[in-house]
Amino acid sequence: MMLRRRQIYQQLKKTLDNVPSHNDLLVIGDLNTKVGRPNEGREKIMGKNGCGEMNENGERLADICGLNDLVIGGTIFEHKEIHKLTWISPDGNVKKQIDHVLINGRWKHSLHSVTVKRGADVGSNHHLLLVTIKLQLRRNPIKMEEKGRRYNTARLRNPDVSKNLSIAVKNKYEALSNIDEEAEGDAESAWRIAKESYLHACECVLGKKRKRDKNWISAEAWSLINKCREIKEKKGAARSQILVEKLSVEYSLTNR
Repeated sequence: MMLRRRQIYQQLKKTLDNVPSHNDLLVIGDLNTKVGRPNEGREKIMGKNGCGEMNENGERLADICGLNDLVIGGTIFEHKEIHKLTWISPDGNVKKQIDHVLINGRWKHSLHSVTVKRGADVGSNHHLLLVTIKLQLRRNPIKMEEKGRRYNTARLRNPDVSKNLSIAVKNKYEALSNIDEEAEGDAESAWRIAKESYLHACECVLGKKRKRDKNWISAEAWSLINKCREIKEKKGAARSQILVEKLSVEYSLTNR
């Protein structure tokens, strides 16, 4: 088991070494690692808001973070313990913070929150870890312009609309050609006139394509989620009933 863990961290180190330093790098998952609360000597890679004490795997992870300029996100933000502990044992008595989010130091300030969502039905003894990231990227003016010009081409299936578009392009092209008479012998000017003619005609005749909201979870998935929630509630009720019966028996024996 120890050898396998070393191999996993060696593979992680090898993978991280191949990622360009300027990339926004995130490592998210169950690392089976306790990094603890104290951060003396490790201030650059972790905060003071971890849980418990660092174990051997935690030391390996800390070394990898130090060599690759990574920050352990779950130790930065101040939350209640219940919003930081990511794993619970089957009997409910042991709770640990072993699921982590690592981000490279250059993008550290893009990380706004790392918190546990205890109510999520994920079918696991691990709680759902919610990460909030806000990136400020440089815009590409050309791409933004092209993205904004998405026309409703589905209307071209109608013969009348197709005919109106051809007429609009022809009329706009003739109007622009009459204004710019020098464009006849200039390829660049001719291309500009043709492009403007098509764009103007498309905007007038076709109009822009409307965005449609898509359901990110299907009806079947919602049905499974509801079933999982019902099972979880029944399990919790059964556990509470067993606890009540146990306390009742203990109370009866004590008062005999």
